[in-house]
Amino acid sequence: DNSVHVYDMRKPTGRGVGGGQPKLSAPMESFHLDPQRVEGCCFSPNGQHLCATTRKGESMEGMGAVRVWEWKNTIQQTSPKYHVYDGHAGPIYTHTFSPDGSRLATGGGDAIVGLWEVESMVCIKAITNRSKLIRSVAFSHDSKLLANCTEEDGIDLIDATKGETIGTVSLSPSGSGGGNFRIRGGAD
Repeated sequence: DNSVHVYDMRKPTGRGVGGGQPKLSAPMESFHLDPQRVEGCCFSPNGQHLCATTRKGESMEGMGAVRVWEWKNTIQQTSPKYHVYDGHAGPIYTHTFSPDGSRLATGGGDAIVGLWEVESMVCIKAITNRSKLIRSVAFSHDSKLLANCTEEDGIDLIDATKGETIGTVSLSPSGSGGGNFRIRGGAD
């Protein structure tokens, strides 16, 4: 329904059939973003910000944007305000915060990975190693590495502080029964 719904998981209304997943009560907050289409949402590691990625309309060509709410102030407002940061020439399909909360990575239909500085919400690096849409982005536990993948072979590894490509993990067999790691510009 082109909305972001936030539930308090500490307050389920009971259990599903056979003791399954908890049933949820009504959302504690809902943010209706029509005509924007919501692609995903997540909280920052410290819980201070709620982030949603959106695109305009139903077209697969819609511009991708990042919307950020200051969560601590949002739940006390009747008309919560958010900031919009245009980020991609196409939809943003994946995004995640670094564990230390200093960076946000976005990946989109334009085959670009955006590396954002969270404090200023400035995209400090646009990484253009791929030609197909970015399916996934993930940071290492120490926030130093960023991995991303597409429908193309391999997972790119990027220095998350500089935005420079370190290498690619190949998932194609190389004759030895498994994949391999290539340093950018180096041999297998």
